[in-house]
Amino acid sequence: GEVDVKARARERYEEAILSGHSAAILEQERSSLFTQDVGNIPPGQAVTSEIVVDQKLRWLLEGRWEWRFPTVVAPRYMGARPGGTVVDVAANDTGVRCSLEMVVADRLPAGARPESTSHPMQVVGGTQTDLRFHAEDGVRLDRDVVVSWPVAGDRAECQLAVSRLGGDDPAGDGTYGLLTIVPPQGSTDSVARDLILLLDTSGSMGGEPLDQARRVALALVDSLTERDTLQMLDFNWRVRRWKRSAKKASDRRKAEARRWLHALTAGGGTEMHSGILEALAPLRPGAQRQVIVMTDGLIGFEHDVIDAIVNRLPQGSRVHMVGVGSAVNRSLTMPCARAGRGVEAIIAIGEDPERFARRLVAHTAAPLLVDLEISGTAVVESAPAHLPDLHAGAPALVSLRLREGEIVVRGALPEGRFEQRLQVDAVPHAHGSRALAALFARERVEDLELARSTGRSVDEAITDLGLRYQISTRLTSWVAVSEEATVDPTAPTRRETMPHELPHGISAEGLGLRAVTAQSVAGPAVLGMAQASQGFAGGFPPPPAAVARPSVPTSASRRSTSLSAPAGPPPGAPPPAAAPLQAKPEVQADQPVLAEKQKRRLAPSSSVSRAEDEGFGGAMDDFDDEALEEGAFEEPELEALAPRKRGGVFRRLVDGVRDLFTGEGREEPTPLLQGKVVLRKDGMLTIEVTAASDVDWRVEQVLAFADGNWSEVAVVTDRTTREGSVPAGRTLRLTVRWSEAASLPTTLTVDLARTQLVIAL
Repeated sequence: GEVDVKARARERYEEAILSGHSAAILEQERSSLFTQDVGNIPPGQAVTSEIVVDQKLRWLLEGRWEWRFPTVVAPRYMGARPGGTVVDVAANDTGVRCSLEMVVADRLPAGARPESTSHPMQVVGGTQTDLRFHAEDGVRLDRDVVVSWPVAGDRAECQLAVSRLGGDDPAGDGTYGLLTIVPPQGSTDSVARDLILLLDTSGSMGGEPLDQARRVALALVDSLTERDTLQMLDFNWRVRRWKRSAKKASDRRKAEARRWLHALTAGGGTEMHSGILEALAPLRPGAQRQVIVMTDGLIGFEHDVIDAIVNRLPQGSRVHMVGVGSAVNRSLTMPCARAGRGVEAIIAIGEDPERFARRLVAHTAAPLLVDLEISGTAVVESAPAHLPDLHAGAPALVSLRLREGEIVVRGALPEGRFEQRLQVDAVPHAHGSRALAALFARERVEDLELARSTGRSVDEAITDLGLRYQISTRLTSWVAVSEEATVDPTAPTRRETMPHELPHGISAEGLGLRAVTAQSVAGPAVLGMAQASQGFAGGFPPPPAAVARPSVPTSASRRSTSLSAPAGPPPGAPPPAAAPLQAKPEVQADQPVLAEKQKRRLAPSSSVSRAEDEGFGGAMDDFDDEALEEGAFEEPELEALAPRKRGGVFRRLVDGVRDLFTGEGREEPTPLLQGKVVLRKDGMLTIEVTAASDVDWRVEQVLAFADGNWSEVAVVTDRTTREGSVPAGRTLRLTVRWSEAASLPTTLTVDLARTQLVIAL
């Protein structure tokens, strides 16, 4: 596979699917969240997709390296913001297991072994250390994998790792490095600190996550002296202060702070943006203002919080992010710490909070090395652009693009200036790990994403980095296509969405997800992440507001109730007139034939009973992708789907849609399905739709509604699902001829041999 511009990669993927090739695409949703689609998996066969993920290790105060790998995505709180990334969450065990193996190539001290606080593992020694994470039936994907191991020595060393790409590499012939900068042992004299603790007390933090955060906060309070000041805030739906202003950290105030922390409870949403704004309010000049945010990060509006830090961080202040839980949103914690020139630290459920707190106190006490600068004849570029302060036990990792020459590292110590020089010799072609080049590109992208918060135009530069270094970004995606066709592209397909498990230690109730009342036949019950009424990107979605349908040709015998095209008039306005049929030139000659077909299809039926008439509301349920059942809603329930549209306009909508689908001789209302345009190219438009019930798929005619007009469109049979009986739940593909210059249609009506489908786009 290769990385391409996001839209072009998606187009290549869909083209491959239409031509019968197996294909995969990996798209970035957030800086640490990626979605993969794999298409055209042949029946009874396996498709392997290999993805390379490069990560930096974290140095721990005890003289250990730590590796953390995520396996689950938790729901995000969206507040009043609609949409967002949709992730399906299983209400119970998905049954999916995985096996994990890793190799530690570092030399370990005699008798030392790697440790995992997240999973049981088997350690096999030798020239290197092999680790196997295992359980009798495999490992559940419900938490981060966390492994740490000691090094030969009690502290990290200042060192430079280098690599050079080969001449045929897309990034060209370049030399790259990863510089580890370790603060020297120096004075640990403390300066006055203004400590601000900002604690997430939203529903997702209920139980052990809040307990962990509380114990860490208590240890931080205990670390303060009377020279320091303390302020604490907690946030859920609202922000609540411990005191009206920061207080001196006297013994009495610290006792009050402990009581306040013990009284905290979890519940509600996650209005973190408001909390950050209050925490960054200026305090006394000359002090080290340390803002420590403790959260699981489960919000969907990360950019708002990052923007607030980038644009409002006072001089001399630092923002540190403490992620709490089994599935911390590192798309929030990493860039926030980067923007705040602080540290990011993660504490999982089950980890020792006291040991973690000791590390955090060391990381957030007075810095040992500040105002870091990287220069020298060997340095072409470096990232991150703004280097963090160096605290005890927290070395900085700097990515570099290099040439032969010298690197100079300068900074300020409490007792004077710091300077260190390293020589970069010539590096042979294709030497070392390509990961150093990819890491440099990723760091540059993260710098650009932060610059975007200040209004800079960065998309072109991000796209160039993604293509040149072959990394997935917000604007570039990884796509792979099999060399040979593997399936019949005209066969019906089945779409499977792999739900995530609820992260370990988090409950559906705490996230605000609705209880599941039924088990899916195909697998575990799923909590769809779109519950706007709860404010979470999670839970069963509420029925959406009814969508206005375009007017269709009707015979003179139809009663006058009409449907307005997409937007209705304002409240109190007179009823709109029915939109006339305006056929496009290419179908003018067939107008009598079309009119006769519409007349037969839409003629009133005297045999429709009152019960059938009222039962039409079930058709509206298709917006939730559920199978249609006549009588699924009574009229009052149908009206409830769009409470703000009750009255004249919505009444006409209900009446008109009922009239539209109660044609002569029909025993069931015409299904209204939600379709998706997957490809528009070369004068063709491809739509996918999932069959809500068994259907005899024999397409006779397709009408499209666009720009206020209906027109007949030609079907491209070799790119359309072949004729035959298609069971409910299968995905149908329909490709029609469509001008590149024309607006996309909003509705299609598909005449089949025995029924009609109406597809909303």
